[in-house]
Amino acid sequence: MLYVSHYYKDRLSIYHIFIILTQKVTNMLRSLKSVVVGVGISAVIFMIITVISRFLYPRPQNIALDDKEGFTQFLQNQPIGEQLFISLSFIISALVGTYIASRMSDRYRFWIGIGGGCFILMVCISIFLYIPYPKSYAGITILSVMASMVIGAFLGSRTMPKV
Repeated sequence: MLYVSHYYKDRLSIYHIFIILTQKVTNMLRSLKSVVVGVGISAVIFMIITVISRFLYPRPQNIALDDKEGFTQFLQNQPIGEQLFISLSFIISALVGTYIASRMSDRYRFWIGIGGGCFILMVCISIFLYIPYPKSYAGITILSVMASMVIGAFLGSRTMPKV
């Protein structure tokens, strides 16, 4: 009887290990889903605000992206409204993306939100590295995106998740 009991106990522990691993994989997939949805929504918001900005402030036709001198001169004399639109597109998309990612997650909500917001932060940094914007404007915008990521993740992690 002791031998059968021991055999059953070993099988039960393997069963429990399988259940625990299944739950961990399910939690990881749920977290990944929330990050992907947050990134997708932040990308859509960024594109919408950028399209509105390009509609209100069209680029001159005589400046090509290959012309570094002319493009740099254009960016130095860029209207304040266009710079605000670009900054707001980054800030709002980071805020909403991190909020949604942290709201949809069920575990480690703050950090899942920050992970979702890192996508828009990387886009922001890469745009400012590629396009010769003024460095002070780029720095302020990047710091503002980081702050909005933290605010969005904090607010999303403090609300109750959907059941």
